[in-house]
Amino acid sequence: MKHLVKESVGIQGLMKIELRDAKSGRLKSSYTIHNITCDRGKNVQALRYGNDLTYTGVINYMAVGTGAATPASTDTQLVTELARTTISSAVAPTGNVATIEYFFNSASANGTLTEAGAFMDGTASANSGRMFDHVTLPSIVKTTADTLTITLVVTIP
Repeated sequence: MKHLVKESVGIQGLMKIELRDAKSGRLKSSYTIHNITCDRGKNVQALRYGNDLTYTGVINYMAVGTGAATPASTDTQLVTELARTTISSAVAPTGNVATIEYFFNSASANGTLTEAGAFMDGTASANSGRMFDHVTLPSIVKTTADTLTITLVVTIP
């Protein structure tokens, strides 16, 4: 008698977004949003599992933008990238969960933010790197009086 074991491995992510007053640090608004994991992010992981070292697999940049399209797994960049930043801190993975934080200071990412995306092997240049995930934001208005922190939580169930 054959016993078939069926296991599903996927990547689940969510973004925690906090808009704070730049001077006092007071929390102005916060959101927790589940994201779409993009095919390119999954592809990089598959390559790494197969010992292809073309990409590091590090989700090193977060970008925000003003685009209005619904995120899809086939996305390769934000619709309209406004600003990006590199990792501000990463927590040592706990089991199968990685937590990565990105910080936008008061001088960056000012405008009405409607989308965000995380990128593997990105650079400071807009639209660089392999898009790992993409999310629609609830029209966050950020000004020079604000800072923005995005915490990406990635779980491999």
